[in-house]
Amino acid sequence: MSNTKRDEYIDAIRGAVIILMLVGHSGAPKLVTTLIYGFHMPFFFILSGLLYNRTKWESKGLKKLVINKFKAYIIPYFILCGINIAIEIFYDYLNGFTMLQLYKKAKDSIIWVLYSYSTKARMSTSVPLWFLPCIFLSTILTYLFLKVKNRVLRGTVIAMGLMINVALKIYKAPPILPWHLGVAFVGAFFMIVGYYGKRAIDENATENNMAMILILSIIFLFCTELTGKVDVNVRNYGTHPFLFIVGSTAMSMALILLFKNYLPNSKVLTFLGQNTLVIMGFNYTINDYSAVIWKRVKLYSVIPYNWIVVCLLDIVACVIIIFAHNASVRLLDNYRSAATHEI
Repeated sequence: MSNTKRDEYIDAIRGAVIILMLVGHSGAPKLVTTLIYGFHMPFFFILSGLLYNRTKWESKGLKKLVINKFKAYIIPYFILCGINIAIEIFYDYLNGFTMLQLYKKAKDSIIWVLYSYSTKARMSTSVPLWFLPCIFLSTILTYLFLKVKNRVLRGTVIAMGLMINVALKIYKAPPILPWHLGVAFVGAFFMIVGYYGKRAIDENATENNMAMILILSIIFLFCTELTGKVDVNVRNYGTHPFLFIVGSTAMSMALILLFKNYLPNSKVLTFLGQNTLVIMGFNYTINDYSAVIWKRVKLYSVIPYNWIVVCLLDIVACVIIIFAHNASVRLLDNYRSAATHEI
């Protein structure tokens, strides 16, 4: 499979699942959110594993991997959180907060962002960004795991990571460790599933794909029905964590096969898939302030602020932000080019 073809379908499926994330955060009906939460976070870990270039990073070494992923995940995490905090502080200032109140809120927000304690009460509109520090740690754990030559030891390490997470939940330990270190072991497991599933996906015979997709989808529905609502963010793996792992893996693989072999490339989904960071970064911010705006316009009396409206506003606002960012980058590049030419 050529890199171009792979990138096209991967961007498209990433765009589709990021839309599902928006739906899951929009107050959609319980059945819908249960199905989405049943696989959408494992999917992003599995996709990262699918794209993980073991040869490249083992040749470059751990230090370069850490530096590269720090730039890719952690720097955007702090930038986006900083923007969200600034927007919150400005909004509170407009609503009459005192300077002392603003200082306290800013201080608390910064502390919880540094910890990445992603609950609405602590990180407010930056909650969805918890994934970035977590995938950063998961990638490092995946690198270390694949460096282990003994397969039994590999299996033991990843099994212990999963069991520790379940035990922490059972014994009601703090639900969120710094940078989601506990969940990072679960993320590494799903990354490894994606890494080893890459060959099976690439080599799978086309004539068998639809039957496989159907079987995997049925497995997902069965597991989700028994497991119930999950929330990986706070280590809630449902009633049956093992079934959650099986079901989420099955659905992730089904979607990858579906987009790879059957669905035509969508420019809209590809565009959204290439800009998931923006959507993830401003999802909660748009939800919070679009609710305030919508209830102040005449449309509110005609169209209530329901989950469908929330999703549409999310997408429209994010597209505007993306185009504005791209335009500003082009202007800056043109300015630099003109300045260099003059010199």
